[in-house]
Amino acid sequence: MALELGGLLGAASSLTTAFGKEKSLKSFLSTLNSFGVQNKARFEVNFSGLEDVTFFVRTITTPGVKQNIGTVYYDGVVVEVPINYEYEHDFSMTVLNDSSGYIFSTVTSFLLNDASSGVTNTGYTMTVKAIGDNYSKGGVITLNGVRFKTCSGLNFSYDDGGISTFDLGCSAIDFNSSPGQLSKAGGVINAIKSLAG
Repeated sequence: MALELGGLLGAASSLTTAFGKEKSLKSFLSTLNSFGVQNKARFEVNFSGLEDVTFFVRTITTPGVKQNIGTVYYDGVVVEVPINYEYEHDFSMTVLNDSSGYIFSTVTSFLLNDASSGVTNTGYTMTVKAIGDNYSKGGVITLNGVRFKTCSGLNFSYDDGGISTFDLGCSAIDFNSSPGQLSKAGGVINAIKSLAG
């Protein structure tokens, strides 16, 4: 007997959560239909600690949040109970370097000066702007208390004529996410369009 998509959607739509709210594959697909999907190549990053230097990243992986669970034994059954939540702190990004090495030297100097400071500043913020399109405004992830922890070296090779990059290992105290806070095109996209036009 073949499983039909209609049967699957019907079964999923009949599921309810512990709070009695209906959750289903149908409502998930409805959300994607309303807002579209996020293109992972449309984003820009800003860091408050280096306001005089604009740097662009090839990739960034933002931290997540997890819920800690405790185990309770009741009537011979193991029950997992949520206790608290905690933010993950570590994240990384791959930064595009310029041809003179100015961005790399600025970032490494910032890291070394921050490490030798008697009182370190935890007030740095980083914003990751997920740029929207004609259907969605995108969103903003704000990372608070950002610190650069590691900076890789630059790789040079005669075998590869690609763009020079370096990796930054970072941490953040916490973060918040704000959906729908952007216009349909962000600063990088507009800057590129203005240079082309």
